[in-house]
Amino acid sequence: MENNTVENVIDNSVSENETNIIDNVQYTNQSNSSINTTNNKVVGKEEEESTQGNNEKENENKAIELAKKEWGISVDSYAFDATLNQNGTYNVVVKNKTTTEYITSYTVNVATGVVTEN
Repeated sequence: MENNTVENVIDNSVSENETNIIDNVQYTNQSNSSINTTNNKVVGKEEEESTQGNNEKENENKAIELAKKEWGISVDSYAFDATLNQNGTYNVVVKNKTTTEYITSYTVNVATGVVTEN
C-alpha cells in the first residue's frame, strides 16, 4: 500500500507541475500578447507638437529650395527667408546677403511644388 501512496503522490506532483507549466506558458503568452499590443505607437501631445514643428521646418526648407530653383541666379549671394501663410503656402523673400535689400518674393505651395513670383 505504501508504494501506491508514493506513486499517487508522484503522479499528483507531476500533474500539478504540468498544470503550473501550462499556466506559466499561458501567462507568458498573455504577457507577450500584451507587449505586442502595447507596441502600437502612442503619440503624446508634446511629441505630436514636436513632429508637427519638424514637418513645418522641413516644409519651410523645401519652400526655400523651390524658390532658389526658381530664382536660379547665384543663390549663395542672396538670403532666402520663408514664412507660412494662413492658406498653407509659404512666402519666400529674397534679399541681398550683403545689404539685406529686398529683391523679390515668391509664393510657394510645397504640396504641389508651384512657385509664383510676387
